[in-house]
Amino acid sequence: AVLALLRRDFADNDTALLLGGMAPDYQTRLVEGIGSTIDLSVAEATAAQKALEEQVTQMSSHGRYLEYSLRFARQKIASLEEQTSTMTSHGRLLEYSLRIAHDEIARLTRASESATSWPSRLKSIKLYVAKSAERSRFCDVAFEGLYRRLGVL
Repeated sequence: AVLALLRRDFADNDTALLLGGMAPDYQTRLVEGIGSTIDLSVAEATAAQKALEEQVTQMSSHGRYLEYSLRFARQKIASLEEQTSTMTSHGRLLEYSLRIAHDEIARLTRASESATSWPSRLKSIKLYVAKSAERSRFCDVAFEGLYRRLGVL
């Protein structure tokens, strides 16, 4: 088979020149050596090809895993962006609620301060009512005396 390859790739004269002058036994060994070298090279090339195919398979697997990881990371980023948006919205709502609470506290503080002045106001109101009651009794006594004089009572 190797001899046929040599004859195919080289002209008959080149093969004769290459092998010429050698004993047929040496020619056979040379051709067998070349054949063994070619077989070994083919085996090594086949093994290398299989190793490369395994590497390609592994790289493809890694590529799919990386694509999956990238897709997952993008989904996670989108989820985090959505959460950030929601939290920002909640933050604004909390700030607004805080302003309302602060205003309400200020209003209640003013009302409380105003309520602390009520005792003095209440005293003046009680005094006014008491004086009014005295006047009312005085008026009642005066009118009663007047009615008696007039003979109405």
